[in-house]
Amino acid sequence: MQEQNYWTRLQRSRVSRRRFMAGSAAAVAGLAAAGIVGCSSSSTSDNKSTGTQTSGQPKRGGKLAFQYAIQPPHLDPHQTTSAGVGGTAGVAYSRLVRYKVTEMAKALIVEGDLAEKIEQPQPESYIFTLRKGVKWHNIPPVSGREFVANDVAYTFNRQNQLKVNSGFTESIDKITVINDYQVRVDLKRANADFLLNIASTRVP
Repeated sequence: MQEQNYWTRLQRSRVSRRRFMAGSAAAVAGLAAAGIVGCSSSSTSDNKSTGTQTSGQPKRGGKLAFQYAIQPPHLDPHQTTSAGVGGTAGVAYSRLVRYKVTEMAKALIVEGDLAEKIEQPQPESYIFTLRKGVKWHNIPPVSGREFVANDVAYTFNRQNQLKVNSGFTESIDKITVINDYQVRVDLKRANADFLLNIASTRVP
């Protein structure tokens, strides 16, 4: 008899799925509202104590320190597929072009890095004009000399020849050095992803 009463009480206390969902939604909304209020008041007090403002233009510069879980085998992106190189040294290395840093970017946008000007005279051809006065590190074998168009040709050819990360540059058919500050890259065929590919941190 006691067991029968237990199951009867349990049946009566069951909550319908509709009532359960409605109650859960109300609880979540309440927690979210409390979180917003808490964050708002905390943020406001933090801003008052530090003298910072949440509006206006962001300030560039400073130092960013972070830990990376992958130990890179070395610092040559042409000779490894390790994400540890692309995510560490590859970020610091200069590239011909790079992804533009924007606030709340909604798409990948490419801009010049070592190249100050990018022209596309034909769908399968690009002409890059290099920045003048860019210097290599003052160590052998480059010994602080200026970065020139021959360096671009050497870098792309090396990446293709080593085959490790050649997927980024395999669409290149021919590289022509026009002068010290201009290089022409002709592709095997038009490739809408070419600039995005060479902006990768694996293509320094």
